[in-house]
Amino acid sequence: MLLFIADDINNKRKGFNILLKAYKNLRQKDNIIICTAGSNANVSRDYNNIYNLGKIYDERLLSMAYSAADILINPALEEAFGNTVIESSMCGTPVVGFAAGGLNDTIIQNHNGRLCKEISSDDLKEEIEYTIDNINTFNREEIRKETEKKYSLRIQANRYIVIYNTI
Repeated sequence: MLLFIADDINNKRKGFNILLKAYKNLRQKDNIIICTAGSNANVSRDYNNIYNLGKIYDERLLSMAYSAADILINPALEEAFGNTVIESSMCGTPVVGFAAGGLNDTIIQNHNGRLCKEISSDDLKEEIEYTIDNINTFNREEIRKETEKKYSLRIQANRYIVIYNTI
């Protein structure tokens, strides 16, 4: 199961259209389900294996979606930081995405996911297939532990305190 999350799925900056192109060419596509979470996801009517979960406001349900997924797909063309990547990693779910914005800092190649070499549906397809073929090399518990070490609320709050005190 692949998961795609965006506030507005049709927002071109989030790259769902690129994911759809990649999905059409996946060699295992009949065995893959894509779940989307967010608003404006009418595309699922056109595909048998794409389901929209709607907007998820409950953190516990969102955590369950991340945990149920095998891979989070984040094909964003622009990304300030990528909260979905951190949230997914906190649930131990590896991420495949483009090297845009904060994803360069949050995805460690072959550890918590894969970064595409270029922004294209072909490269996204290749990285999704690579990750599916090598899914057992991604240690979900290790991904979660490492992410918590870097991004827990306490660590982030302390970093802000240091910045404020420096200013």
